[in-house]
Amino acid sequence: MFKLFKKRGENDACRYCKKAALVDGEYICKRKGKVESSGFCRLYEFNPFAKRVPRVRSIDTTMFDPLDFKID
Repeated sequence: MFKLFKKRGENDACRYCKKAALVDGEYICKRKGKVESSGFCRLYEFNPFAKRVPRVRSIDTTMFDPLDFKID
């Protein structure tokens, strides 16, 4: 259920904020400039795409023959 007033947690860090961007290994906030990744402020807005970790997909090519990929 949605909580209107929630306690600050580790997900409320600058690295998950919409206003912060990672530039050369440092987080740059649109409002405050250079910030720590674990910092937070009152202007925090959660960015759901910042927390997602892309899946690494691997294909086992040992079961294929080079002729399988040949187009005639």
